[in-house]
Amino acid sequence: MKRGYVILVSLSLILMVSSISFASALSFSDVVDFFERLFGISHNSVNNVPTTVQQPTAVTAQDNYAATRTLPSQYKAGSPIHVMINVTFDTHDCGGAVEEHLPAGWTATNIQGAGAGVLMKGVIRWAPIDGPYCQGKSGYAVEYDAVPPSSTSGSQTFSGIFSVDGASKDIGGESQTSS
Repeated sequence: MKRGYVILVSLSLILMVSSISFASALSFSDVVDFFERLFGISHNSVNNVPTTVQQPTAVTAQDNYAATRTLPSQYKAGSPIHVMINVTFDTHDCGGAVEEHLPAGWTATNIQGAGAGVLMKGVIRWAPIDGPYCQGKSGYAVEYDAVPPSSTSGSQTFSGIFSVDGASKDIGGESQTSS
């Protein structure tokens, strides 16, 4: 069976299924793009010989991504403080993750924002966070309420990293709060 015939039959089946199942959620060009990637060919052909589609290159983080933390300069033992981390992606970044390390003995509540925020052993992780290259946004905010133990006093330090497409940077901005 010829490759072009298989593609034509496959496109016909997908169009029938998509019109029934997705009620026009997929456009014709979406379906064509899907099959071009699936079979590694282009619908642009000469003399019925498909042209090869260049495979995508690996996505690597650009240097224009960042994460910046804001938190109050003062805290009261036993009372929560609100912490926000703003993350920004470069247009060519696919996805990332935020890892925030709380001061020893602190806990977190009201964890919100992009990705699934999970607290485990004093570390909050938000992942995955989709960047613009993978249909996400260029900026997000992740936030939480940090709760110090009732016996805590003095200066306390927050730290963390923002990882994008295999590269990591420390979270910038404010990192210390005092009683």
